Amino acid sequence: MEINSLLPDERIERGKSEHGKITCRVEKADTSISIIIKDDGKGIDIQKIKDKAIKKGLIDQDGICSLTDSQLVDIIFSDSFSTKDEVNELSGRGYGLSAVMKEIKKINGVIEVDTAPGEIT
Repeated sequence: MEINSLLPDERIERGKSEHGKITCRVEKADTSISIIIKDDGKGIDIQKIKDKAIKKGLIDQDGICSLTDSQLVDIIFSDSFSTKDEVNELSGRGYGLSAVMKEIKKINGVIEVDTAPGEIT
């Protein structure tokens, strides 16, 4: 998944602090543990996910129209899916989030992603 970093000037224009903020919280309830990770960056670009998923042949135009935003965001966990146009040593291959999802499923876990495009994930 592409890192959607805002430049300091862009953050200030949006009413955010100059530097990004990532928080991590762990909650325990009965037999489960939740790990909540939150950032105040750009959020996830749903249209970019749609465009890349169609381009990679993961889904066709008709199919993409029937998906909710939540289902579209889940595409980021697909094997070899990336919104990056170029691959570098850190990103663009589409294996990072796919690997995370596979490991979470091994322990019968779930991943939920909430995003507000332009605001937060």
